[in-house]
Amino acid sequence: MMTTDTQPADWKRLGLDGLAFFGRISASISHELKNFLAIFNEQAGILEDMALFAEKGGELRIERLKTLAGNMQAQVKRADVVLGHMNAFAHSVDTPEADVDAAGVAALVLALSRRLAACKGVALTISEPGVSLPVRTSPFFLQNLLFLLLWRAVEGADASRSVRVSVAPGQSAVLVRFGGMTRAAVSAPADDRETGLLAMLGAELRRDPDGALILVLPEQPVASAWC
Repeated sequence: MMTTDTQPADWKRLGLDGLAFFGRISASISHELKNFLAIFNEQAGILEDMALFAEKGGELRIERLKTLAGNMQAQVKRADVVLGHMNAFAHSVDTPEADVDAAGVAALVLALSRRLAACKGVALTISEPGVSLPVRTSPFFLQNLLFLLLWRAVEGADASRSVRVSVAPGQSAVLVRFGGMTRAAVSAPADDRETGLLAMLGAELRRDPDGALILVLPEQPVASAWC
């Protein structure tokens, strides 16, 4: 069932919704980074306690120091990954149209959404094709649309509480499949935000018999979609 809206995109609405999306993701990233800072602060406090203990003649436990150093290095690596995602997300607004790897964009949106989904008790997994699937599109608004569909899947997750996303090549298109949803969530009509972005990107939204949403992204933008 095709649900692409044939009406022109409402640019003002898309812009306002896009700002809301940017703010929501940015706030989530900031919460995640604050968690890292809290862990660093806690571990620095332990180091300080150990130093004070040693100054008073206590034994400095080298193995404990090594463990703390390892934990801090692991947290730095995790924070660096989050900052990398934040950097990629921020630069998605640099150009209105670009050639992007659809699988890479989908993976980024999942990474950015994983903490929000976990707050809802839903796990996110993605199956990538292992090859680049290029599409020419608006990187930011593609992320916005993928997030909306992903969030529909999260809020309509079935009993497995696991939303599974896969990306595969189609006929002059890339297919992004969202599984792990209730049939009610799959069959619900696209809302105004989804239909606006579908029209803008020249994309389609389909349902498959197994109960999943499939986003069909054209490899090249539909000329009328950008007017």
